[in-house]
Amino acid sequence: MIQLRVTAFSYINTILLVLFSFGFTGCKADSNYFSASTASVGSGGGTSADGAGYRVRLKARTGVDAFMHKFGDINSACEIPLADTGTPQSIQCMLNMMEYDLWFYGFEYEFNVPKQTCKFVQNIPNRHYFATPGAGPVSATMTTVDGAITACVIDGVAGTIGGGVCTGSEGEIVPSGAVSCVYNYLAVYPTVKPALPNCCTGTSTVVVTAITNTPDGATTVINTVNSRPNGLASSCVESPHDHIATWPKTSQGKATDMITDLGDGPLVRSTKVPSAFSTYVALQRPYSESNFLNAGFHDWTTYAASPATWDTTRTIPRSFQPKFDRGPLGDHVTSATAISDIGDGSEDFRCLNSAGEVKLRIRLYVNEWNTVEDYQAYKTSGLPASGDPTVRGVSGVNCSALNLGPSCNTIWGFDDMLNEFGGGMAAYEFPQEWTRSSPP
Repeated sequence: MIQLRVTAFSYINTILLVLFSFGFTGCKADSNYFSASTASVGSGGGTSADGAGYRVRLKARTGVDAFMHKFGDINSACEIPLADTGTPQSIQCMLNMMEYDLWFYGFEYEFNVPKQTCKFVQNIPNRHYFATPGAGPVSATMTTVDGAITACVIDGVAGTIGGGVCTGSEGEIVPSGAVSCVYNYLAVYPTVKPALPNCCTGTSTVVVTAITNTPDGATTVINTVNSRPNGLASSCVESPHDHIATWPKTSQGKATDMITDLGDGPLVRSTKVPSAFSTYVALQRPYSESNFLNAGFHDWTTYAASPATWDTTRTIPRSFQPKFDRGPLGDHVTSATAISDIGDGSEDFRCLNSAGEVKLRIRLYVNEWNTVEDYQAYKTSGLPASGDPTVRGVSGVNCSALNLGPSCNTIWGFDDMLNEFGGGMAAYEFPQEWTRSSPP
């Protein structure tokens, strides 16, 4: 079998275009547990289980309670049965774990493809923007007298002059015309370790009118400065697969699609998805107690109302779809810069024919639960209304815990971003974990 590793991204207006997703599985009807890995990440082959369909299932871990199921039915495995693989179809699945288990352990899944089902399989990782990407000031004019700024306009709005710089909503400009962009986190947060990236894109055109007073009279020099921030929107993209040593990556260290040529053969592949805690310990990410890395599921309220239509009616955080974003609160300038979508919080498992047409698809979402009580209620009844994974009651009052903290919610997740801001414009904020040590 031949495996192809995609090592290049396409760009739209110099912004990375990626289309990635995330997926996992578990169920009650099918225990969905396998006891041992059957292949390493990146390898094809193996022996598909007799009668098994196109499926994803969860590996059991001693002491960890987790289960996977198809959307809307906890008794249905995350599987397209073998007898149905001849008909093109797509299913959505949910992996349920309690928040601290997910944060500490991560999880492992097995992907199974029956023989004579797919010519190629394409695995698209779950990805998100962990900080706001964007362009700095697009254009500015500045007047200086003897090196001091006397007037400036940035993107059509008068800037604030002080401290020897002119400040606008997207960055600062110094008397020379050089631009410092708010999306260059390496410059904005220079003391954070490990170092944060420069996610500032585009080019800033600055026209500086420099007036110098001399004994013979004032001298005026007009300079045009084109400042290139030298950043990439992709620098602010992260996937748990970035931290899997054997997963294919770009030169930036960003996980790409994994595409495998199966011919007519089967595929059995297991993948260990690292925990957020393990990546913090390895100093690969800023430390915070959050599950943004793995838990891409969001908007439980919409799911509970109708699992079948959830993917068309949910609120989607900006960290998945931040296009036309020029700042934390939206399009405040007319020349908005497009930032590409990067998925929807799922891991995407696609079965392709020789023409690249999608025959079968599984989207796997990881859902973190804040309390044991709500998790068990949902696992027992299967009714979304029976439990709330995002409950944020006070410890010792609305959950069975000592009253040592402000909330039963211990670890940040995407649902918390939506709940924190009430579903309004700010619900499309970015995690920016280095500023969030704990949930509210």
